[in-house]
Amino acid sequence: MGKKWNVKLVYFPLPGGDAAIKRPARTALALLWSLGMDWDDWLAPVRDLCFEERQTLRIQLERGLNTPRTSSLGRLFDAAAALAGVRQKVNYEAQAAIEFEAALDPSETGDASGGTGGLGGHSVTIGYSNGTGNSFDLPGSGVNGAFLNSNSSTGLIYNSRDSLQIGRYQFPIRNGVTPSGGTISGTVYANSVAPANVLAGAFVAVCMGGACHSTSTNANGQYSVIGLPDGSYTAEAFPPGGSSLLPNTIGPLTISEGATLAGQNIVLNGPTPLPAGTTISPSTSSGGIPVVFWGNPLVLTTHGCTDGSASYQILQGTTVIRSGPMPEGPPGTYSANVAAFAPIHGNAHVKITLVCPSSVTTVIEGDIYIDPSGVVKTTTGSLLPGATVTLFRSDASSGPFSQVPNGSGIMSPANRNNPDITDAAGHFGWEVIAGYYKVRAEKAGCVSPTNPAQAFVETSVMQIPPPVTNLELVLNCGGAKIYLPVIVR
Repeated sequence: MGKKWNVKLVYFPLPGGDAAIKRPARTALALLWSLGMDWDDWLAPVRDLCFEERQTLRIQLERGLNTPRTSSLGRLFDAAAALAGVRQKVNYEAQAAIEFEAALDPSETGDASGGTGGLGGHSVTIGYSNGTGNSFDLPGSGVNGAFLNSNSSTGLIYNSRDSLQIGRYQFPIRNGVTPSGGTISGTVYANSVAPANVLAGAFVAVCMGGACHSTSTNANGQYSVIGLPDGSYTAEAFPPGGSSLLPNTIGPLTISEGATLAGQNIVLNGPTPLPAGTTISPSTSSGGIPVVFWGNPLVLTTHGCTDGSASYQILQGTTVIRSGPMPEGPPGTYSANVAAFAPIHGNAHVKITLVCPSSVTTVIEGDIYIDPSGVVKTTTGSLLPGATVTLFRSDASSGPFSQVPNGSGIMSPANRNNPDITDAAGHFGWEVIAGYYKVRAEKAGCVSPTNPAQAFVETSVMQIPPPVTNLELVLNCGGAKIYLPVIVR
């Protein structure tokens, strides 16, 4: 029989008890103290804790204040991870140990590429090669630690390529040729460029014509789209779900000779509702912003001083799409008839200038959304209110398609209801980030006009961009007209 070994780990103090689990740096220094080793300034956990924290920790250890002893292997791995510089604070149980293990992966130490014991070799390279000289590598390839979870900028779990699903990377191959070329990167901010305003979880689409590449911002609000052929691009950002910020587009962004365009920041601003006393009708409301149907003539009204003069402009960006005078009547009320916006749609800004007899000028401003809704009808041509309409999306035209989650930032704040219900005029619609979509409509008692066994009707695959407007879905809800032959006797 072989020898039997009885092994146990040495106990060491755990300052703060369970609270220390969240601070591997404290656990590491406690382990060193128990072994009689110095807290040298170059050690990662020493650098992580300020002087006052270290002094308090030392007193706590020396006096045995709230320092239960532990022999936990998990705590030992926490201490090792901190001493290796991998993780000083954790957000969940075993995070430090998990990332420490990843750092020792042969693909990171170089052992998988000819090295031994962490010496020699090179860090992992991720990408694609067709085997004949054409290849594509993700940024960070060959850089130690670039793809680890501990790297919030280039870690694989924090980014994506041609997908809104973080951690998913798609490489479109055409005739054996990989995506190659330049890079567009930047940060998405809320309201202004400031470190406190970075916007995580925003969706970004970088497009040249109808060819778009989608991604999401990481925890630092950063986005990066790589492998872009030379040409002129735009970059559009949608706010994450739960945010009422308005989408924004920057550009043109021109890539030449495979250049990298860094610092292409996108600022999303909050919507400005029309002030009390100013209306545009008919309209509905979303997040306090009037939503007007693009096919309706509108009336813009405001109130102010009597015997003044007023005029208005409605703009998209810097382009004036409607303007004119606002005659007074009755006294103190100023109104203008605004022509239907179609084919113009999307976010717009209203600006009213009112000049009073005292020469005091008041500027009244606010945002609206111009809705290019589709419509659900019956086979008899009647508009169908109360129909359930559902939006599906995929990163690829071939699918698979999945229902866009209700409230998702894939849809702009103008409407984030999915499924949606058609209004009294049968209208429905969403403004969405680039991708491939299908729309399904159904209502109790109705069926597909071409397949009575199917209780819904669904569109074919639609690529966005370009925008799809005037979409019409038709259900057979009975009541179709029947024409009997006329027999003359």
